Amino acid sequence: MPRKKKAVEAVKRLQKRTERKAAMKLKILAYLADPGRDWPTRDEIAKVVLGYTHNTGLYRHFDPGELAEIEAEGLRLRRTRYTGEMARIDQAVIRQACTGETQAARLAYQRLEGWEPGERVNIQGGQVIEIVTRFEVSLQPGQLPDGQAQPRPVTEAVTVLRPALMEPAPAEPTGHE
Repeated sequence: MPRKKKAVEAVKRLQKRTERKAAMKLKILAYLADPGRDWPTRDEIAKVVLGYTHNTGLYRHFDPGELAEIEAEGLRLRRTRYTGEMARIDQAVIRQACTGETQAARLAYQRLEGWEPGERVNIQGGQVIEIVTRFEVSLQPGQLPDGQAQPRPVTEAVTVLRPALMEPAPAEPTGHE
């Protein structure tokens, strides 16, 4: 066979392989994007979606990096398909919060405002300090001794509050004086 004919056949085989790979990718994406299905393992992708008897057929066409990209794209597509449902859920939570239900209000603030609950710690002498579990907290004027109003990282807020934690509690009168 002349060299030119072999080269043409090689190009045709490569094109056919590329087309087959693109078709398999679309089939996988269609399966992954369906929010009504459970997220499959790679073995299930090979067997259920593509019809292979073993998962080695999947790895003949896609390397692990390509599969990770396909899965990420499938997850992104899946999320776009249920944004309408998420908006309805958010609306229902807001309605419940407006009726005075505290759990719904808490959930609404967490989902929509990014609020995270903190802990309250009582210190001797009745001083209450809130330990915030977020990376950043908005501080209001007068909240800290220096009166700054700019958002500051929690670590800075803790260093400002730490001296208050280390101060000895005022001596309580014993009545023997």
